[in-house]
Amino acid sequence: MNYRAIILICMMFIICGAYAGTYEFEFGTNQGEVIHTSNGIILPFIYETNKYIPVPPRMRLSYVRVLVNSLSPPKVDFDSTLNKVNIRFSLTQITLSTYTIVGKAVRTQ
Repeated sequence: MNYRAIILICMMFIICGAYAGTYEFEFGTNQGEVIHTSNGIILPFIYETNKYIPVPPRMRLSYVRVLVNSLSPPKVDFDSTLNKVNIRFSLTQITLSTYTIVGKAVRTQ
């Protein structure tokens, strides 16, 4: 086994992680009460992640904020019909990424 190659790959992941940026995405109007907060990790070479936001009865999701820490900028979409956040990366995303999702909702009558 070539230990130099393994060390080089490990160093590449560390260096790429140091250059990671924070990308913020907002959907909707920032009003209502926080009903959901989640954090997670996206492993290297995983190019698409879907997360659903549970909404309590008699409430409607009014605002979603997504923070992604990654080397390359993601494409983040929000499907208001399914209350689903979709985070996608290009093939250049080869390092670990993290995300935080915050959902706010308002009461319906």
